[in-house]
Amino acid sequence: MGKTNRNQKPGQTNPSESPFLKIAIAIIGAIGLIIVALINRSTATLPAEFTQTAEARHTLNAMTAQSNLSAPISSPNQTQVTSVTETSSATPAVSATSTNIPSLTPVIANTIFEDDFINNGNGWFVAAGYPNIVAGKYTHKVSCLSSNPSLYCASYVVAIPFKFPRNFRIEIDTKILELSPGGKVDIGFQVRKNQNGYYQFHYFTSDSSYQLDFISDKGNQLNIIPATKTDLINNDLETKNSFGVEINDSTLIPIVNGQELNRIEDGSLSNAGGAYITIFTSRETNATVQITNISVQEVP
Repeated sequence: MGKTNRNQKPGQTNPSESPFLKIAIAIIGAIGLIIVALINRSTATLPAEFTQTAEARHTLNAMTAQSNLSAPISSPNQTQVTSVTETSSATPAVSATSTNIPSLTPVIANTIFEDDFINNGNGWFVAAGYPNIVAGKYTHKVSCLSSNPSLYCASYVVAIPFKFPRNFRIEIDTKILELSPGGKVDIGFQVRKNQNGYYQFHYFTSDSSYQLDFISDKGNQLNIIPATKTDLINNDLETKNSFGVEINDSTLIPIVNGQELNRIEDGSLSNAGGAYITIFTSRETNATVQITNISVQEVP
């Protein structure tokens, strides 16, 4: 039996036994049971959902890392033409959670001179007819008379309008548009040219060969690299060939279509000197030669 309040008057109901209070307590208890059930259900499903989210993030980070590591690096010749390009670097973006992925820092070579021959803003040698500079092409029509005593004529020796440092890498893009039957063309460079002599690099397009000579101040010729065949030179007309030279202290490197050839050590000329583009043609030969781009990079 329930206890009776001493202050309760006869026939008066105990407030604690009010039906409304009992209903309220029952409702609160039911709500509490529902909340507990929901919490238990959420707790049971959370680990599976968390695992799926973690796997998805792991996969995304792995894809981001692979994308960053396989991103193409700009090559040194991918700089904008007719402009000076300073040394720069770029670091691919890496996800903040991918702490174990190493950063890649490609170094772009320092291009100190470049010309695409859109105009003659650099003051190249031109004439009333040829050579001329029009629409991105520096065109030369060259010939060697039958009366020439040598097998080849130096049809053009063109000074490059730029003051060269001691160590550099130079490359030009060329095409031969026309050539007499049986004729031969030699496109090359004279570098470190001063009062003591110069180095002459030859690239014989018709013969797919190259050669390096040292010419003294007295005109004596010393053959450093004899005429050497290479399948890197394409001898088809209207086909681009890129020819170049790298000079680093006493190291001399011929370059054909981006590929370095023989490395030669010769310290006969140590000063910077001037640099020239040369076009030689064989006796009784007429040819049309175009240069479409020149790039000079500093060598540390």
